[in-house]
Amino acid sequence: MSGFNDLLKKGEEAIGSKDGKGPDLKNLQKDAQQAYDTFNKTEGSTTDKAKAAYSEYSSKSGKASEEETSEKKERFTNATLELILGVDDSLFKIISFKGSYDYGITVNVSLASYGSLLSQRRIDFERKLAQLEEVDPVNLKDVAVVQSPVKLSGYRSPSTSPTKITKFKQIDGLKNDRSKFSFKEKIGAVESSKANGLSLLERIKQKERMNSKLDPSEIQDIIQGIEKKLGAERLQLIERSHNKVIKVFGLDRDDDLRLLGKRM
Repeated sequence: MSGFNDLLKKGEEAIGSKDGKGPDLKNLQKDAQQAYDTFNKTEGSTTDKAKAAYSEYSSKSGKASEEETSEKKERFTNATLELILGVDDSLFKIISFKGSYDYGITVNVSLASYGSLLSQRRIDFERKLAQLEEVDPVNLKDVAVVQSPVKLSGYRSPSTSPTKITKFKQIDGLKNDRSKFSFKEKIGAVESSKANGLSLLERIKQKERMNSKLDPSEIQDIIQGIEKKLGAERLQLIERSHNKVIKVFGLDRDDDLRLLGKRM
């Protein structure tokens, strides 16, 4: 049973100490904060920042791990973890990141409740281990869950300055069409045809005449001009006792438009 006792001992070390207390997270939090500070201070791209932070954190955590294992005269390796998961594969969750040969390890409980559950986790592990005659280790690559690495976003300090311009990511759909700002050459013949051959001053005067009210004399001149074009057999302006009446005979739209289109 010495093999089982050794495995049990390693399982207890992986889960926590025998007194049921969780691992000391002070050094872990300190190392994480130093790595975060390194990320913010490093110049360059986000990838360069992440590499520097990872190097800082791994050197700290690796040094702490070496100190702990040197005190215990043994190391916790992947083989040990594979044996523990061979007893109970629900103790830890193994994560494999795309494009990396390293594995991540996590538990299915929150960090706040992890310490209080250590005793029960140890009891459950001992019970399952006692029921086995032989432990079949698992293969980490077979139980690992593949995930994409999390992209780190650049650190941005909060600022209340009204003059500081902050760059945001461009949102699809909220951009102007480039064609609105491209130079378009105006062709003289086309622009002239739109204005009926009139100059700018003539178009302004024409617009003013169209917007201004006509006096009775102008109206009479227009009617007389139409009468001359259509002929007395189609339209007549009759004036009696200072009253003016337009007498209209049979009209033909197409023929009338043709006659009105002719110049006097």
